[in-house]
Amino acid sequence: KKSITEVLPEIAPVITLTTLSTLIGFGALTFSRNQSVSSMGFVITVGVFSCLVFTFIMVPSILRILEKRN
Repeated sequence: KKSITEVLPEIAPVITLTTLSTLIGFGALTFSRNQSVSSMGFVITVGVFSCLVFTFIMVPSILRILEKRN
């Protein structure tokens, strides 16, 4: 069983690249002429980026707290 400090460096590049490709895809929607599609692309892009930040900051912190309890 590995700790989060051992696993995160292994999976961080994968998470970053998949998120980057998703950001590019949905970010392209922001250039649409249709205002609804453009707004949707912007909101989804912000949401996906927020999830990336949450994944790298909050999840390791929460898992460390849980590891210390056990």
